[in-house]
Amino acid sequence: MKIFKTLLVASLMFFASILQAQTFEIDGIHYKITDKEKKVAEVSSAYPSKYSGDIIIPENVSYNNVTYTVKFINYT
Repeated sequence: MKIFKTLLVASLMFFASILQAQTFEIDGIHYKITDKEKKVAEVSSAYPSKYSGDIIIPENVSYNNVTYTVKFINYT
């Protein structure tokens, strides 16, 4: 029974972390919030983009009246 409870708690924590990740798009660039408390976002390549060639990624982006610092580019 203890193993079941441990697996249940681990599963709930995993799914909560998935649901917590929020993505948004600004000017065709897709972002994912990586830390809500520190207001950090990353450029996410998980979505198709209309861009090809060189693009300018801003240092900060605003979403839902919150400004996030863009610190990472995710190539996966």
